Amino acid sequence: MKLIATIDPGHGWLRVPIKLLQRLNIVDKISHYSYKAAGYAFLEEDCDWGVFSRAMEKNGLQYTVEPQILNEDSIIRQYESFR
Repeated sequence: MKLIATIDPGHGWLRVPIKLLQRLNIVDKISHYSYKAAGYAFLEEDCDWGVFSRAMEKNGLQYTVEPQILNEDSIIRQYESFR
């Protein structure tokens, strides 16, 4: 599966369907530093992205990342906090 990573000058997030987080049973492990909108979680790069990666590996699932590099702050910063 291919997932999009949005990276702005200050931070990065991995866009993951919330249904996948539910399937992996890790919704309660995602911090308030991540965001949500339109059925997706935007997992912050420092912690939550790693939680997701470990859960994927534990379940024998793989993903690739398509980076989306921005030169200005991402609109993701305006989304509702995951928690």
